[in-house]
Amino acid sequence: INIKEKHEPYCRFVSFYNEAIEREQKNIEAGCLSSCDQYNRVHGRFINIKYVNDDEFIFFSNYQSPKAKDFIQNQNVSLTFFWSSTNSQIRLEGKIRLLDGKRSDNHWKNRSNEKNALAVSSKQSSEANSYDEIKSSYEQVLENADLTIRPSFWGGFVINPTFFEFWKGHEFRLNRREVYILENKKWHKKIIQP
Repeated sequence: INIKEKHEPYCRFVSFYNEAIEREQKNIEAGCLSSCDQYNRVHGRFINIKYVNDDEFIFFSNYQSPKAKDFIQNQNVSLTFFWSSTNSQIRLEGKIRLLDGKRSDNHWKNRSNEKNALAVSSKQSSEANSYDEIKSSYEQVLENADLTIRPSFWGGFVINPTFFEFWKGHEFRLNRREVYILENKKWHKKIIQP
């Protein structure tokens, strides 16, 4: 996390995050990303947020995957974190776009060969004849491919939030919910009912 902005809601995000880290939250970087395809069907999946830079939530994936195709059709997405160690949830909504190539290259160079080999060998979400075929393709790429150069079909995505909800669970469901909405380049806070 690299947040220079000193105002809400980003300070609130850091506060929730640090509390979960102190409680040793597992898979803290995992969030459920929801997108909408051209037929208005909603799809959700867990992704790993690798960087939070000011107002950018960044993750990496295959540009030819179903979710990437969703992003082309509709740039509106939502991302939800749930951290059981603190019984808290952060929900954000915003626009998604491609990360610039230089930053995708830098991230690629810092990954292991094993991860890069999988990114190269996998035609993400395409049908395969067998799991053995997937493993064989991966092993061939790992042994023979130049894994120092990022392939053009893989890179980063950036979510720029326009909405946050911070939810704190209560044993009697008297949950605390704080909402931040970006309007005219200013964040407005609201408390909403449980």
